[in-house]
Amino acid sequence: MTTGLVVSRKPHSQTERVVSRQRAAIVTFSQTERVVSRQRAAIVTFSQTERVVSRQRAAIVTFSQTERVVSRQRAAIVTFSQTERVVSRQRAAIVTFSQTERVVSRQRAAIVTFSQTERVVSRQRAAIVTFSLPKTSQSD
Repeated sequence: MTTGLVVSRKPHSQTERVVSRQRAAIVTFSQTERVVSRQRAAIVTFSQTERVVSRQRAAIVTFSQTERVVSRQRAAIVTFSQTERVVSRQRAAIVTFSQTERVVSRQRAAIVTFSQTERVVSRQRAAIVTFSLPKTSQSD
């Protein structure tokens, strides 16, 4: 005798199919979750990489500006060095000029002294000539 419970193979096989599909969907969803999780990790990594790249770009710009400043400073140092040479030469020229001025001043003093000596000599010659002239008698 039967219990009255009739199990049909057809509904069972449909249920099996649904369960099988759900299992496949769960597996697919699980794999999708892994992919999404990896993509999220990749997005975070990319975001961090972007920050690093951004900092590196800022560092490159800063370095480039620093290079320009250093280049200008080097040019300024070279210019200053050349200016120093010019100033040094000018100082040497001023010292030389000063020494030349002293020499010229001494020569002028010597010329004045010589001129005064010339006058004295000229007077002395006139005195000698006057002294050496014979005296004329009054009877002439």
